[in-house]
Amino acid sequence: MPGVNLQREEKVALILLLMVASSLAVACWAFDPHEGQAADASRSLTVEGQITQFEETRSGGHLLIRLDSTPEQIFVPADRGADELSGILEVGDRVSVTGELGQYRGQPEIRVGRSSAVQKLR
Repeated sequence: MPGVNLQREEKVALILLLMVASSLAVACWAFDPHEGQAADASRSLTVEGQITQFEETRSGGHLLIRLDSTPEQIFVPADRGADELSGILEVGDRVSVTGELGQYRGQPEIRVGRSSAVQKLR
């Protein structure tokens, strides 16, 4: 009965095909080449807005700035001009900020590389 063997061979081929497809799907999910890049990858951007929050961190002397125009927090490290900016800026000032978009503790933030990247606007 050649028809019975052919059906059985088709079933085996179908099962093998499904096994290969599911193995590939699991491999793509488990070994995603883009995994983890969201937190590590950074890109430069410039935002402009009015300062709504301006404070020093509890330790380290860093600055945290919030603008009315973006949900991202702006982080100015102490060794990148935080002292200089704290003497110039205050809540209500309009600024232009250029920095690297990244993440801190799962939250997006803009990290300033130098104090000159924060410009007070008139």
